[in-house]
Amino acid sequence: MLLALTLIMATLPVQVFAKEKVGVGAPILQGLETQETTPAAIQITPSKYVGDGYEVEFKVVSQWEGKFDGEIILTNTGDKVIESWALEFDFKHTIASIWNAQLISNEDGYTFKNLGWNKDIKPGATVSIGFGAGQDGQILAPQKYDLVTSKQNVADQDYTIDFKIGSDWGQGFNGEISITNNTEEVIEDWVLEFDFDRNIQSFWTAEIAEHIEDHYIIKNARYNANIKPGETIKLGFAGTPGDVNSEPKNFVLKQVGREVDYEKDSDGDGLPDWFEKEIGTDPHKEDTDEDGLPDGYEYFTLNSDPLKKDTDGNGIDDGDEDFDGDGLTNLQEYKLGTDPHNKDTDFDGLNDYDEVYIYGTDPLEYDTDEDGLSDSKEIELGTDPLNPDTNDNGILDGDEIYTIEKTPDIEFSDENVIPTVTIDVAGRLIDSLDIFALSEDNLYLPSEMPGYIGAGYEFELSGEFEEATLTFTFNTDLLEKEDFEPAIYYYDEEEQFMEYLDQQEIDWDNHTVSTKINHFSKYILIDDKEYQKAWEEEIRVPWDNELHKPLDIALVIDSSGSMRSNDPKGIRKQATKELVDSLANNDRVSVVDFDSRAYLLTPFTNNKDKAKAAIDKVDSSGGTSLTAGIKMALEQFTKAPDKGYEHRDSLKYIIMLTDGDGPYDKNLTKLARDNNVIIFTVGLGSGVKTTLLREIATETLGKHFFATSAEGLIEEFEDIKGEVIDLKTDTDEDGLPDYFEKRLRYSNGIRINTNRFKPDTDGDTVKDGDEIEIRVKETKYFGQPIVRVYAKMHSHPLMKDTDGDGYDDDKDRNPLKWDISSRDLVMASSISYSYIPKGSNFDKLSSYWKNELNRNFKKLAYTDELKGWRVIGTCYASAGLQALALKKDGNIVIAYRGTANTFGTEYVKDWSNNIAAYIKGVGPQTAGAKKFIKKTMKNNKESIFYITGHSLGGHLAYLSGAEGLKYDNTRMKGITTFNGLGLTLTGTMNDLDDSYELSRFKSKINDYVVNGDPVYNIPGTYHYGTKKTYDKSESAPKEHNLDTFLEVLEPLGRKDSYM
Repeated sequence: MLLALTLIMATLPVQVFAKEKVGVGAPILQGLETQETTPAAIQITPSKYVGDGYEVEFKVVSQWEGKFDGEIILTNTGDKVIESWALEFDFKHTIASIWNAQLISNEDGYTFKNLGWNKDIKPGATVSIGFGAGQDGQILAPQKYDLVTSKQNVADQDYTIDFKIGSDWGQGFNGEISITNNTEEVIEDWVLEFDFDRNIQSFWTAEIAEHIEDHYIIKNARYNANIKPGETIKLGFAGTPGDVNSEPKNFVLKQVGREVDYEKDSDGDGLPDWFEKEIGTDPHKEDTDEDGLPDGYEYFTLNSDPLKKDTDGNGIDDGDEDFDGDGLTNLQEYKLGTDPHNKDTDFDGLNDYDEVYIYGTDPLEYDTDEDGLSDSKEIELGTDPLNPDTNDNGILDGDEIYTIEKTPDIEFSDENVIPTVTIDVAGRLIDSLDIFALSEDNLYLPSEMPGYIGAGYEFELSGEFEEATLTFTFNTDLLEKEDFEPAIYYYDEEEQFMEYLDQQEIDWDNHTVSTKINHFSKYILIDDKEYQKAWEEEIRVPWDNELHKPLDIALVIDSSGSMRSNDPKGIRKQATKELVDSLANNDRVSVVDFDSRAYLLTPFTNNKDKAKAAIDKVDSSGGTSLTAGIKMALEQFTKAPDKGYEHRDSLKYIIMLTDGDGPYDKNLTKLARDNNVIIFTVGLGSGVKTTLLREIATETLGKHFFATSAEGLIEEFEDIKGEVIDLKTDTDEDGLPDYFEKRLRYSNGIRINTNRFKPDTDGDTVKDGDEIEIRVKETKYFGQPIVRVYAKMHSHPLMKDTDGDGYDDDKDRNPLKWDISSRDLVMASSISYSYIPKGSNFDKLSSYWKNELNRNFKKLAYTDELKGWRVIGTCYASAGLQALALKKDGNIVIAYRGTANTFGTEYVKDWSNNIAAYIKGVGPQTAGAKKFIKKTMKNNKESIFYITGHSLGGHLAYLSGAEGLKYDNTRMKGITTFNGLGLTLTGTMNDLDDSYELSRFKSKINDYVVNGDPVYNIPGTYHYGTKKTYDKSESAPKEHNLDTFLEVLEPLGRKDSYM
């Protein structure tokens, strides 16, 4: 595409450098008086025009019937030479002949141009130009003159420069510079500039006008001032000293050209006169082909041929066609100001025809009566779109409360669980209500969490409400799961906590679960039975937390006769006494000695010496009755306070040590479980029944330990301390005590499993204790208060890049929230070239869309990089406008497509827009682009916005970004263009508000440019952002493509993981 616009603009005489055009100030025009006499006796008072640095005098020299001779005298009143002059003026008479100048017609006026020999006028000197003209009535002198001496650059492709050295003898050198005209037009009165680090003394076919340091300006020698098409002129030169080892560079060829009034539109049809000449329309006729449509409207908006009444030759005039099929003819659309390529010009959901002829609403206004409801929403709700207060109760229709029921589209839901929300909400908020499924690898509610049966959902509303009914419908196949217990949970993202919602109703017949909610966030339906299993093993509250519970531990120690041989040194006593020493001051312990029977050596006490003295009383005699030992211990927890046990809110444990295989009543296991007593069993030697001991421990949520010899008991009891008592030891010094590293879970039930021997488990240079924080939460479950200890994540200790945005946690400003990067924006710009449907989730893209987008990325990027992104809005209409809105973590990126790459309908529309954007400063896609961003910002009031676009899309990003800044500059984070088309002076003058906003917030604008890109560098365009330049990458076919940016923009590490 290398860019048709550049080629078009290259044909336009765009002024790049400052021109000297005199006559800008307030000219003085002196009146012309004539006295009609015979030619020999006429007396004429001349007319004078005084400009800036020059003066023009107009005289009638002689006149006769129907004709007269005149003279124009041009005087240089300045102090500099006027070079290569041309004089423009309006003149109502027809000039038939001229002497001392060239005559060029210019619409209603003329241009007199020098003849070469008189091209320069020294200060104080004059040039006299005579002419003969026709006369019909009074002779009218010109009212204004413009002296044109402008220099304009010749396009690089329009000429070729060659340089060669002829001789070099050390003390001097000579050579030749040749200029070739590559065009079909004369290059007039040329001037050549270049840089050369050697001293040129003279040219013998040109004049050195200026030589400052290494910079030269040379002028033609008059006789060779004009270079004909295809002609080459050679400029010989000489210089000193010799030994030339370099060549001139930075050549710029300039010529004198006549200024074009780019804004003049004689017939007011929207096409400037100069452009009408280019395309062949009549600059003095508003509707050249007489189809009822102005030429400018046909060319820029309709994209029809202004030279053909019936462009497509189907027998229907262009004005009578209905291009968008909305029921309105193109002529009607023109008169109404609606978009002929868009059935719904104002994006309010109503067809333009229906708005005009059925509902009487304004097809240009989203909300005709300005009551906060779109016109289509009023029709849907039964209110009057022409009356802001339909029921005349003093409340605007948009502020009235309506009952709305919404379910997400099935293709963007999880078939296993589908939510429906019924809500009473203000009308103006209805369109902002959004429900979407979370991905299976969502950071907070992933599929591996216990009890997961289907996706969690995000519920969004740009405002508040009092109450809503949330209903989840679950797949009937789930009813076949044994003990299936569906329950709705709310996920508090700030606290990172799963809250069970009370007063849920399960309708088994219709397989639904419903509850009331009073705010929106993330909600999920889970199998509560499976989820609660994850929390059966209670995690102790940290010792320094006010909710920390003390321990009540019953030590049940085997004193059977076999201990004389299995523990002759009494190591079991040493191990248990060390455990007692590790208890906190408010922990309590009781000691039970058992053999064939059980003996209470001490009831619960926090006196450690007393407890250790009781342990010392344990002997080694008798049999082994596990029943007696466990039963005696349980009685310490269950007996009434007046019988010696002070009931308190504590964690209850039995630690039983035995070396034998005695009788056991399994009812005691159930009794322990019913009283929330956890049993740890310790087996010593080969005589124990390991299966039974493990069963007792497991069924009471405890653990079984085993030592082959008494010496091993010390280590086993150390492990027990780590499981029950020691909440402080931090082996790897990462800020997380070992106790919690072994058992801590997120609130969703997933165990974290950090390495207690490695301070930075994932190797991201952030310690585990800095990545997660131990939290304690009081909540209710089925109305009963519970305390839950869980981990709150600052970043994931098992992931180097928690949010997947490409920035590792140690460098990420917000590791839990995606940070928008330049890479995201260029990928969005690339995606905007595809018609991806609204609602698409990048975690669930079909193979078609995945292949389509990755093909456009050319292996320089991958859709998998955009995990969790979804398309929340699209706009595929309005004179080729193509835009989409992508959302992730409260960030919204709006991307506008650039010019279509292949010839077709969209290509034609886009280039019409390009030309309109250049000539008029605003194209037919602009209005739609601005409406799209306003609508998206209105319906997403909590989000921040990034606007981007490539090529023409960059131009639209500027204009729609300015609209967003006007709407809410606090939420407009940035505008980024890639090889973007800038704005023109005409455009900025047409909408000063846009220019003001872009100038005021230029710090939010970035323009990425590949060196040599033709579109960014189109003459006469303006850019507002910080320019960031790159050399074209080897993989990019052209400078203008997005390939260079896709290849080099960070974070590249994200891409590498999907290659």
